[in-house]
Amino acid sequence: MIASTVSSTVSVRDTGIGIAPEHAYRLFDAFFTTTRGGKGIGLAMCRSIIDAHGGTKLAFNNAGHGATFQCRLPVIEASANAE
Repeated sequence: MIASTVSSTVSVRDTGIGIAPEHAYRLFDAFFTTTRGGKGIGLAMCRSIIDAHGGTKLAFNNAGHGATFQCRLPVIEASANAE
């Protein structure tokens, strides 16, 4: 297989209160949550999957309200000679 420099991006945008600056560096940490009764594993699992596939992740506040979570994964193209 031949790795390509092409990537695919998925963005999820919400209209909530956004990401508090004091929590931004911990968003993808295992067991970190700001939700009452939350487990704090969802974004950590996303991080593990994205990292394992050579991707990147971003989380940032929107102008106005809410936040955007974005992941970019490389697209792998098989060559015609691949076995």
